[in-house]
Amino acid sequence: MSKLSNQDSSGPENAAQESEAEALMWQAIQSAVESPQDLKQCKSIVQNNPEDVLLTTGMNKNVLTSLTLMRLLVQMEEKNSSLKDKLDTCWAVEESLRDQIIRLEAKLNLAGTNTCPSSEHFKLLLADVHKLQSAVDVINKNTSEVARRLSAKSEPPAPQGRLTEA
Repeated sequence: MSKLSNQDSSGPENAAQESEAEALMWQAIQSAVESPQDLKQCKSIVQNNPEDVLLTTGMNKNVLTSLTLMRLLVQMEEKNSSLKDKLDTCWAVEESLRDQIIRLEAKLNLAGTNTCPSSEHFKLLLADVHKLQSAVDVINKNTSEVARRLSAKSEPPAPQGRLTEA
């Protein structure tokens, strides 16, 4: 492995690029490696060399496959977290719009009890209520669909028959 680039990857510019999840991944790897120095060297070599170079210099293909799978898992968890945040934001927007509808309906009721509200004012308020209700319905439909997809993807697959050795 002497042909591999072993630059120090713990500098400030690289630390900022490393996500928290990836840092946790490397901590898990560290627990399986003999010493922190070994981890630092392994991490640097893997981060600074293409996979084909690592393979030609003798790195175990299973180790590279494991690293690739771990990175994919980290990326998927980050995307899942981002989607959940967006979903929460959509629910909050929907709730806010529903609150606005309630306020407009209250204004309409109040306008109806006042002496002769202008029909134009009433029509404008009613149009606002209809626009908000349409927006809420669209947001609710989209948010519910995203929530359904997220819950379907997060459920573990149904157990299948065990493989038997021949």
